[in-house]
Amino acid sequence: MPPVARCLLVAAIAAAAACSGGGDDAGTDAANRPPPTSSAQGGGGCLDHSSTVRRRTPAADENVFLVDARVSKLDECADQVVWEFRSDGAQLPPGYTVEYQPGPFADFTSGDEFEPGGDAYLVVRFPKVSTVEVVGAEGDQEFETTYNGRESIDPSGMNHLEEARIVQGAEGVTQWVVGLDGERPFSVDASTGPPKVVLTIG
Repeated sequence: MPPVARCLLVAAIAAAAACSGGGDDAGTDAANRPPPTSSAQGGGGCLDHSSTVRRRTPAADENVFLVDARVSKLDECADQVVWEFRSDGAQLPPGYTVEYQPGPFADFTSGDEFEPGGDAYLVVRFPKVSTVEVVGAEGDQEFETTYNGRESIDPSGMNHLEEARIVQGAEGVTQWVVGLDGERPFSVDASTGPPKVVLTIG
């Protein structure tokens, strides 16, 4: 082989090796790069400040009663559940715990086990919150229901929410299950006048 041809061949082999090495380095970097965070892990989604882990605030000292629960579609991304309360003391929202849990759950009326609509369940607990109030003087007391809304709210046309349902909880705890189409980021806010807890899912 003529010297010039030999030089060109060596140069071509060296160039190919250099390109191949660069590709291997790029592949290694890609393999070591952490995967993108998905909305199901609490990142992304349509909420500015969200989580997919437990959210909790301490329970109030006063007697607190649930008076209303409602759901709404905020936009083309997020859904919302609002619980409204009445307090015997300071007009502050009750404490709460919100976390994903598997079913089944106990029906509020019958106690039978069931699974609400949806593929993932956000369980919302309100310690020291009741749906029934004792009224009247001692010896002449009666029980009055403070929450007269629906046991199961299953609206159509929502983004992710398939059912919000009150279920049996531990003694002294009012418990709801929010059934979703999958684990989604969520945020929880509380406000006064009247006391409210707002769960936003996006």
